[in-house]
Amino acid sequence: MIKLKLLKYQTMVNKQLKGFIRKYMSNHHSEWDKKFNIGISDFLLNGGKRLRPVLATIIYEGTGGKDLDSFIRIALSAEILHNSTLFHDDLIDESDMRRGRSSFHKMFETWFEENQIKNAEKEAEAMAILAGDYLNFLSLQCVLDSDFSDDKKLYVIKVIRETSETVIKGQILDDELESLDVQESDYIKLIEMKTASVFEYATQVATALSDTKHEIATVLWKYAKNIGCAFQIQDDILGVFGKQSELGKPVTSDLAEGKKTMLIIKAYELANVSQKAVLNKILGNKKITQNDVEKVKQILRNTGALTYSKNLANKYANDAIELLKPLKGRIKDDAYNILGKLPTFIINRKF
Repeated sequence: MIKLKLLKYQTMVNKQLKGFIRKYMSNHHSEWDKKFNIGISDFLLNGGKRLRPVLATIIYEGTGGKDLDSFIRIALSAEILHNSTLFHDDLIDESDMRRGRSSFHKMFETWFEENQIKNAEKEAEAMAILAGDYLNFLSLQCVLDSDFSDDKKLYVIKVIRETSETVIKGQILDDELESLDVQESDYIKLIEMKTASVFEYATQVATALSDTKHEIATVLWKYAKNIGCAFQIQDDILGVFGKQSELGKPVTSDLAEGKKTMLIIKAYELANVSQKAVLNKILGNKKITQNDVEKVKQILRNTGALTYSKNLANKYANDAIELLKPLKGRIKDDAYNILGKLPTFIINRKF
């Protein structure tokens, strides 16, 4: 049932997203610019769960928002802001795949090589940096295109700036933690900054534009933070235990990058000497094999790191559900029911 409910909102968001792309990515000034625009358009339209704008739209409508079409234009900013970070993430993480196809910089590198462009790899990396920056600017355009008052537009732009800063500072922390002995508290801080902040942004904008009472808005912001954390923990679990056909990226990538997820942090905490030796040998190895992945998965199971991570995701999901309960009768029933089921949906997803 919740899938059908979410599909309704995804369809509304996708319709506006396609119109936005047609408006701002149809004019090309050169051959490279054409490839740039087409590449970004394909990236935005190819997959993506649209959870952030869908969450924003459900909350806006559920808290009494009236101008749904205009709001969805603003809700697109959450999706575009999120996608802007992916171009940079793939470059920083040296990821070759995203959503079942070449990542943006690898796509451009192949195209440059086919067209015999000098320094193809360096030029492709530059295109990915520009694409991420461009989408960040376009998230502001989503706001400017809406029919809300100038005061409300200005408020949303302020929140976009704050959220962008939080995500960037989160990425800096992510890079810093690669060379440190990471604790669970470090990981939680990281996912709050890099992932949960954009869920919070979506909710903050929705409640502000629907003129939601502060005490209700505050609960919904906390709810969003919890589901954002649950989302990222489940994402990290799927990054090792998921299927490549469903994830759209190799299940070796997180381990090859040596990502210090909750799974890995807890495994090191609970592993014996021989298990730690295996982890040290495999994590961060760019030539990781499927056999290596299976060895790590076995350690994650045997140490209890997998169970611990699943329980932590469950805790965030359950906390979100508990936060919502006092809002029964204070937001629209349909929204309340969807939001009540969304946390469980997030931690049970397979992609």
